[in-house]
Amino acid sequence: MSAGHEPVRIAPLDGLRGIAVLAVIVFHACVFERTDSALGAALLSVARAGWSGVDLFFVLSGFLITGILLDGKGASNYFRAFYARRFLRIFPLYYLSLAVLVAAYRVSAAESAWYWLYLSNFRMTSAGWPQAPLSHFWSLAVEEQYYLIWPLVVFLAPRKVLSVLCGAVVILVPAARVTAWILGAPEIGLYILAPFRLDALATGSLLALLLRAGGAAERIRKAGGVGLVLSAVVLASLLVREGGNAMWTNPAMLTLGFTVVSLFFGSLVALAVTVPSGTAYGRVLSAKALRLAGKYSYAMYVFHWPVTTVLRERGLHPGLVPGVAGWGLYLGVIVGAVTLLAIVSWRLLEGPCLSLKDRFEYRFPERIQAGKGPL
Repeated sequence: MSAGHEPVRIAPLDGLRGIAVLAVIVFHACVFERTDSALGAALLSVARAGWSGVDLFFVLSGFLITGILLDGKGASNYFRAFYARRFLRIFPLYYLSLAVLVAAYRVSAAESAWYWLYLSNFRMTSAGWPQAPLSHFWSLAVEEQYYLIWPLVVFLAPRKVLSVLCGAVVILVPAARVTAWILGAPEIGLYILAPFRLDALATGSLLALLLRAGGAAERIRKAGGVGLVLSAVVLASLLVREGGNAMWTNPAMLTLGFTVVSLFFGSLVALAVTVPSGTAYGRVLSAKALRLAGKYSYAMYVFHWPVTTVLRERGLHPGLVPGVAGWGLYLGVIVGAVTLLAIVSWRLLEGPCLSLKDRFEYRFPERIQAGKGPL
């Protein structure tokens, strides 16, 4: 879900994107399913943790977007280039999909206005989840709200100040969630309002800042390994405390858990960008299937909930075939349909739009004056 003045593509990051979008698809496919077997119940519990794929997207967005902004800082067209490239990446598919869904589900003008303006997370907090398959757009609203403010902050603040700010956000946001939860704030607001989810974006942003410090790669790799173990232990403790309930609705997640999840994913990203490509971790994340899912992840995310909703309404469910094969068929049809639509979207819409990005390269005046041309 991230692009822009891109750095050289890192294959493991595409793999992480693929994991993120597949986790979310499986979550929505399974969240309303039931099973009578102990094994099925265990597998459903794992699938219902797939909501956290959105948190992985947030960490990746913070990392990639902050890196883009840092690398573009000093360009004469810093804001224009960033927002033009964001527009080409995000808006065409979002607004076309939104128009189709609004028409198909007869969403009122008053209701749809929140989605057109990327404010759906505020609307859902007050009105609840929508009837039309638009609820997943809350995360895109959070990201757009982040894009609106963060470029100005990066432009104005020195890197040390940005690092301190990101660290403060990671500490203060869970404290804010705890306070809001004690005061009786709605669960959905703690989950989808941008001020309560900035810890994930700040985790990725902090990693981008630290990675650009001299000689930082080895330190980040070691810190990533330690952070991965510690955050996994804390997450396991929280899940045990909640009786194995991995849903975002449990109090442990709504308060401190989201931050621990962000740190866990931040550690995965840190390792992805610092470990040698020949390691087992690097090879897994560089697997072709995961990288392809990562490439098409934005469209897959946009399409997955409407597609899942339509297929379920048409009678698709795991019980069509007995046992594990039924679940395989069920998930395979959903993932296959979503992937096919994403490929079509890439070829007919996203690819042509992205080809226009070359018209909005970052221009650095001092390099032009030196006869080196724009970057």
